[in-house]
Amino acid sequence: MRSLDPLAGSRLGSAQSGKKLKSDVSSSQFRSRELSQFEGNLTPSAPYVNDPSANNSCSANQQRWRDYSQGFQCFGPMLTVNAILAAGDRSALRAYALTERTALIRFAGYAANFLSMPHAELGRAGNVCPYVPDAVENDLFRLTATLETEAERVEAAMDKMRDVFAEMEPVDGRNMMLKTIVVVFPDVPAQDSKEKIGALQKRLKPSYIKEGFMIGEFFPNCPEPGLHNPHFRPLDTPVPALAVRYITKFDAPFMLGDPSYEAGYLERFGDEGRRRLERVKASRATCPFGHRA
Repeated sequence: MRSLDPLAGSRLGSAQSGKKLKSDVSSSQFRSRELSQFEGNLTPSAPYVNDPSANNSCSANQQRWRDYSQGFQCFGPMLTVNAILAAGDRSALRAYALTERTALIRFAGYAANFLSMPHAELGRAGNVCPYVPDAVENDLFRLTATLETEAERVEAAMDKMRDVFAEMEPVDGRNMMLKTIVVVFPDVPAQDSKEKIGALQKRLKPSYIKEGFMIGEFFPNCPEPGLHNPHFRPLDTPVPALAVRYITKFDAPFMLGDPSYEAGYLERFGDEGRRRLERVKASRATCPFGHRA
C-alpha cells in the first residue's frame, strides 16, 4: 500500500517507477494524517496579503497574474505540486503562513498519492483521476491558498481566475488540457465547507462552463459519490478547495442539475454532447448514483 506521507513520491513519475500500485486508502485518511513529522520545519510567518502597499505585493500582478511567485488578488503565490512536496526544500512555501503551508502540503499529497493512484473502491480500472499524474509530472498542476473567507471577495477573485487560467501556459497543444489550478481555503471550517465552498462553486459554474472551463468543489466529508461506485467519496479532501481545469466531452455527468450547465456544454460539444447527455440521463433513470470520479 502506498505511503500516506504527503511527502512521499514528490516527483510522481520517478516515485512510481512505472508501476501502477492499487491503494485502498480513502481520501478521508489524508485529512486525519498527522503532519508533525515535517510541520516542525515550517516556521510560522505572517499571512500572505497581496496589498499594493505591502512589501510582498507585485505591481505587475494587479491586473493580470504574470508572476506566479507573487500573489494576485486575495491569492498567494502559485506553486506546483512538485515544488510543494520537494523533500527538504521549503523555500517555495516561505511566503505563506503556517496554516496555509500545511493546507497546501495536504492537498498536494492528496493529488500525488490519492488522485494519481488506482483505488480498490473506484469501480473501474485506472487512476482516480486519469489526468492528474501527467499534470503533476509536467508541473501543470498548480496550487494557491487564501485566508479570505468573505464570499463576495472570494467570488470576485475567482471570476478573475478564468482569465488567469486561460492565459497560463501552455495555451495550445495536448498539454494544454492538463493544466489545473487549485485554490485551497484553510480558514474555512470543515463544518462550513458545503455551505461556503459548495455554494460558491455552484454560483461560479455556469460562467466557467460558458468559457470552456470546469470548476469543482472539494472539502472534508464531501458527500458526492463516485460515478462507478456510490460508496466511493473521491472529493472528501483534507482541506476545502476549488479546482479549475478545461471542460471535456467526458464531463456530461457533471452537467445535470441546472439548465445553464447543459446549455454551456451543448454550445461547446454540439450533437456529440447531446448524445452523451442523453446516455447519462438514461443511465440515471435506472442507476441514480452520484456523478464524480
